[in-house]
Amino acid sequence: MAIERINTHRKLLIMLAVALCAFSLGCLNKITGGHTPGELGITRTSQEKNLPEWVGKDRKALATKMGEPKLAVPMESGAEELYYSFEGHQYYFETDLKGNIQTAVQID
Repeated sequence: MAIERINTHRKLLIMLAVALCAFSLGCLNKITGGHTPGELGITRTSQEKNLPEWVGKDRKALATKMGEPKLAVPMESGAEELYYSFEGHQYYFETDLKGNIQTAVQID
């Protein structure tokens, strides 16, 4: 008797989980119009452009060229993430502990 009740509850939970997944997928499809994230422009990897000419340069050289960053985010390691808007483009830079640029990307 108790085993039947457990099996009945388990079946109800499984059916509820399946229904919830179906509902969620339906909502996602309605929101996106059936498009994939890439079609909606959510993924930007194809629009990124690496800027190797900045790698290894000091953060001060970057400030001289582009001014102060729009946003500077300190990282746990002590390095920084720098976000710039310059001449109509958006940029992302990552520095090391000494302020030297390790990553430089134009993100638009």
